Amino acid sequence: MSKEIKRPILAKGEEYITIYTDHNGFSPKDNRPSFDIARNRLRGEIDSIINKIDKTEQEYLMEDIVLTMKIDIDYSAKSYHPSSLISKINAEDIGSKKWTKKEKVKDKEKVKIGKEIFIRINKNNLQEFGRNLQLENYFTKEQKDNIRSIDELYFDNHDNMVKNFNKNWTEGQVEFVLHPFGDKSEDVKKEFLLLLEKFGGDKNKVKFKQYDTGITFVSAVINKDVLKEIIKFNPIRTVHPIEFRKLPNIRSLGNQFKLPEAPKEKIESSIKLGVFDGGIETNNPYFLGFVEEYNLVNTPKEIESISHGSGVVGASLFGNISRYNSNDILPTPKINVKSFRVFPLNDRNDIDLYEAIDLIEEEVPKHDDIKVYNLSFGPYGPIEDDCISRFTYALDRLSKDGDKLFVVAVGNDGELPDEFGRIQSPSDGVNCLGVGAYTKNYKDEIERAPYSCYGDGREGCKVKPDLLDFGGTSNNLFQLISYDGKSINASAGTSFASPLVAAKAAEIEGRLECANPLLARALLVHTANHPDNKADRYMGHGIANPDVDDILSCTGNEVTTIYQAKLMPKNSIRLELPHITGLNYNGKVRVTWTYCFSNWYRTSKYRRLYYYVYRRYILSQC
Repeated sequence: MSKEIKRPILAKGEEYITIYTDHNGFSPKDNRPSFDIARNRLRGEIDSIINKIDKTEQEYLMEDIVLTMKIDIDYSAKSYHPSSLISKINAEDIGSKKWTKKEKVKDKEKVKIGKEIFIRINKNNLQEFGRNLQLENYFTKEQKDNIRSIDELYFDNHDNMVKNFNKNWTEGQVEFVLHPFGDKSEDVKKEFLLLLEKFGGDKNKVKFKQYDTGITFVSAVINKDVLKEIIKFNPIRTVHPIEFRKLPNIRSLGNQFKLPEAPKEKIESSIKLGVFDGGIETNNPYFLGFVEEYNLVNTPKEIESISHGSGVVGASLFGNISRYNSNDILPTPKINVKSFRVFPLNDRNDIDLYEAIDLIEEEVPKHDDIKVYNLSFGPYGPIEDDCISRFTYALDRLSKDGDKLFVVAVGNDGELPDEFGRIQSPSDGVNCLGVGAYTKNYKDEIERAPYSCYGDGREGCKVKPDLLDFGGTSNNLFQLISYDGKSINASAGTSFASPLVAAKAAEIEGRLECANPLLARALLVHTANHPDNKADRYMGHGIANPDVDDILSCTGNEVTTIYQAKLMPKNSIRLELPHITGLNYNGKVRVTWTYCFSNWYRTSKYRRLYYYVYRRYILSQC
């Protein structure tokens, strides 16, 4: 039987790009109120806001007030952003969140997504805005249009923030997110601490992390009574509980299960994968020559931590070793690993992981040779749509330029009910690949591992998990190299599915001359296999292709073309499909395409980056 011939995928598809101009832009049916109706309603809302501000105790307010501007759901696109109006009223756009609305379209319920914009404005300018609404010619045509697009302007007292906490929650570690306040940020932090102390909180258990964008994350230990008081503080954007239990346990299968032999060839690879975890045992014979060790913490190594770290590192190098016999010799890995030990932490009470995040932020910029990192740990608990954790924010910032990719385990609480099984931070990062786990049932059929957390993700990357890879279950364990390289360990979890995908991403980026982390992500998604040929919240885009050679090649009558280009805002392009003319062929052609693109935009002085991944299939006559 002849071996199937593999051909390389085709790069430089951008040579076939043409400018596309023959299209009409989408304009929603204008159901907004007239300017007169809109400004009268807005004046009433401003009067109500002023009244609420006057009745609010001064300790909960700063000189500038944060208000929420709810935008008409059909006018929430970036092209309708009310920048001109916000500038006119001497306010500042400091962020946004989504709002949803259910509508019936042809007897089907459709969820539409709108935008709420946070603005910072002082009371005097707000009152002036209300007075100027009475003037006929004060606002430009564009600004009048902005006013018509405001569905509501309101002062949020934050009562709904309590919903982020379980009904049984009484006290613990929480994370607040404070709005950007420019040169007044230090004053905001001081007022926050004063409130915390007043209502019984311990300021010695508070940690701040402020970023150059102005956003500030605060970790604190408080109880429910303190929470109910402190959430009234106007500069708070969100608050959520945080908990880090410990790294998952790994059990030994004992010495009766012998390991295959370590690779004979100690060939150093130029392809590097970074792994932040519990570290490794330096003298493990299976890692010698393939793993470079970095101890970022001064604590002594602990078996629990290095067992998990060794399991993750070993999975990235050799995969699930259950497919090898004891007399086999493991193949020489195609990648090398830099293992960064961050556990156990110097501060054993650091259950918010701020120390680990600090180490990651400090270390990643030092290693230009690493494009892909794996993280198989994070805080417990499901993400919330409008609550972004510092861990997620930090990884998105580190990868915002598109030259780094973080591959992150989505968590192992997928069997919990009522959305408590939703993916966990930081796998919700829009720049990250969130990886879930699959296993095989007694019929040898692939299915999602029941513990694997499910989506949706947040805006900018709704499909989460991105991919699944093998993670095992109690009946089909993932076999790992023990920390000392003397026996086989076994476990199950997304912790071990994630490094399988991370290793593939690193190899793709390292082997393909034109590759970068974004292209590696696109190819992994493009070659994933979903049984329903469409993404969902449980399996994401599907099962990751197990073979990088298959990802980077074409077989049979298949042709894969890569297009890489920059697209300016409001421009459109046509991606021409290369083909051979003059073929005597009248069959069906299946066209599959994957879009994976990063999208920069500015809101005031703050830049944001979103990644979008789309997959589509077409079956057509040729």
